[in-house]
Amino acid sequence: MGFEAFDIIAYFDERGVDYATEGKNIGSNWVGVRCLWCSDSSHHLGIHLDGKGFSCFRCGERGNALKLVMAIEQCSSGKAFQIIKRFEDPSVVIDRPSKEVHADSVKLPIGVSKRFTDRHLTYMEKRNFDPEFLIRKYDLYAGDCVGEFKHRIVAPVYLNHKLITLVGRDITDLSDRRYKALAISKSISTVKGSLYNIDSVGDSVIIVEGVFDCWRIGDSCVATFGTKVTHEQVLMLRGLRRAFVLFDADAVRQAQKIASLVSSVVDSVEIITLSEGDPAELKPSDVRCLRRELRM
Repeated sequence: MGFEAFDIIAYFDERGVDYATEGKNIGSNWVGVRCLWCSDSSHHLGIHLDGKGFSCFRCGERGNALKLVMAIEQCSSGKAFQIIKRFEDPSVVIDRPSKEVHADSVKLPIGVSKRFTDRHLTYMEKRNFDPEFLIRKYDLYAGDCVGEFKHRIVAPVYLNHKLITLVGRDITDLSDRRYKALAISKSISTVKGSLYNIDSVGDSVIIVEGVFDCWRIGDSCVATFGTKVTHEQVLMLRGLRRAFVLFDADAVRQAQKIASLVSSVVDSVEIITLSEGDPAELKPSDVRCLRRELRM
């Protein structure tokens, strides 16, 4: 369950909880209360207003809305869940995977094969990638001139080393859909039901938006397929030691939202900002330097 729709301000107002929306301890789009886990005399426990993940800047306690409401109410998780549901804002739309019927296995569509044309290879080279390396490492396919993935580089999406769906990137730059996912009815899961490259992750992860960003960073990097995440994607990171959010330079606000959500399941979450461009445009030497600094 996600908590994005929980109107925590309305909840605080009804319960008479003292809170602050500005001040030295309060960041943009955060609300602060006195921490229930330490002898806090100010508003050091910050709750992000989008994801409702919280952390105390004094004692380091972290968690989600359910944990917070349980502490405030001194109640069970079931009771806290009912309270949260009562304060949900119906106008909030949460991006979650479709509930449509999925396939039992994934088959390659018509026109998708290992026959890469010069056009496919040139496209990867123009983006400063080694085509042979990418094709081998990420098991890529090529979309021919027919079929739903025509003129696309097709990336298989694996979960627990099992193929669950496909996503294709247009190489003509003429399509109104740069990325196209395999139909839900032909997939075991939607792209938003997984994280690209999740099987390469150990105890730390770098979170990026797209597959090209992921290819640039390499192992221990996952792509969210856009600037929004689903509850299922967040839960896949549960138990990791560290997470770093590395989004495009113009997506700082979205990166903050992701970091807030991930902080409910990962102890240490940091945002890495770029001065311009996106991770896919980084030089290999910059990536090596970044990975060395992050000890990954």
